[in-house]
Amino acid sequence: MGEGLLWYRVNRKVWRKSASVPAVITSALTFYLLFLAMPLFAQDGPDLTSTLIDQRIAALREEGAVDSDELLKTYRSIDFWLTSTQLHKSDAARYIGELTEAPRREARIQARLDAMESVQDEDEDLATLSVQELEAELLQTQSATRDARVARDILVRQLAARESKRDSIRERLDEIATRLEAMTTYGGVVDPAAAPSFAEASQWLVRAEQASLREGRLALSAQLDSQPVRYSAMTVERAELQAKIDALVQRTRLLSKRLQDELLTTSAQDSLNLASDSPVYALAQKYQAENVILRDQRLELELNFESQR
Repeated sequence: MGEGLLWYRVNRKVWRKSASVPAVITSALTFYLLFLAMPLFAQDGPDLTSTLIDQRIAALREEGAVDSDELLKTYRSIDFWLTSTQLHKSDAARYIGELTEAPRREARIQARLDAMESVQDEDEDLATLSVQELEAELLQTQSATRDARVARDILVRQLAARESKRDSIRERLDEIATRLEAMTTYGGVVDPAAAPSFAEASQWLVRAEQASLREGRLALSAQLDSQPVRYSAMTVERAELQAKIDALVQRTRLLSKRLQDELLTTSAQDSLNLASDSPVYALAQKYQAENVILRDQRLELELNFESQR
């Protein structure tokens, strides 16, 4: 394990200075696969598992142990570390997978972004929509715009936190290294048939914590090393979302304008149904003119607001 960590520390400096991303990914993947193949402890016999801890806790319960008993609490602490070990393993596998998946995801997003068409070409399909259909389409478009903005803003915050996230990971790695160096490594065989004891629980507690810390270190290292490709993909994803937002805002403009034209046409037709000598004819004409002005002003305000968000 010591030689593996030395190899990692030396090569990690090379990864950070390398100009070839594929070479970095290949080197990192090679290390992680080697690391995952290393046993956490040099021991014979069964592994230390949550099932075994459950058996020990059950035996203590049969002997009348209560929640406040120190031995029972120690075995539960062991189970906590074993559970966290499995979580760290899942995180490590996910981030190691991101070394190859993130570049593929970025390529797919970039392809979609390059293939996007301008919504200005979609003006023709609006002429066949009724007022009710225009209103429904406008509501759907505005809802889609809000959803896209929420997704974009989340990415913006994540990208902005990249530096602080990287620093916090490095700090945690230093803490883990310090803690592991201060711990005593226990050997020996795990005996499932043995009775619960403080001597056994104390050794298992240290071993379980060491396992969790080592898996946590691997997960954090993988998270840190995959950060460039993950954030690169996120940057392209943000650009795609912004392009979608721009297209949706433009479509909102077209829908709003088309809807306004339809409503004004309907209003004009209604006013024409009045006889010129009707007592309300002049009032209707004045109302129609004012309505046109107000609708234009409202549309302009709405579109300006949408474009500036």
